[in-house]
Amino acid sequence: MGIPNAERVALSILRDGQTAPVFVTPPMNRPKRYIRLSRVGGVFQNRVTDSAMITVSAYASDPAAAADLANECRQLFINSRGSHAGGVWVRWWQEVSGPANYPDPDVGLTRYQFTGELRLSTN
Repeated sequence: MGIPNAERVALSILRDGQTAPVFVTPPMNRPKRYIRLSRVGGVFQNRVTDSAMITVSAYASDPAAAADLANECRQLFINSRGSHAGGVWVRWWQEVSGPANYPDPDVGLTRYQFTGELRLSTN
C-alpha cells in the first residue's frame, strides 16, 4: 500500500459525516460555512504507521456556529478510530490542541481551529 495521503483520508472522514463543504484549498467564492484542513506536519512513526498532524479550521458567520462546526468535526475524527476512511485503516486520532477562536481577517467569517494527530496504517 505505501504511505497514505493523510489529507485525502481526513477529507474522507469529514466529508462522509459533515454537511458543510470541506476543502484543502477553498475556492475563491467561499461558502458562508465551510471546513478547511491541512497536514501541518507529523512523522513516519514506524514501518506500519504514518502519524500526520492535521489542522482543521471551521468557518461560519458567527462564533457559536463556527465553534459548533469545529466540535462536529472533532467528533467525526474521534469516531474514525479503528475504522476505514478513504480505503485506509485509521489507527488513532488524538487531539493536540482543542478548538480556539482564531481570527482570519482575509475571509470575513469566524474561524475556530484545532489540531490533532491522525495515525494511519501503511500496510
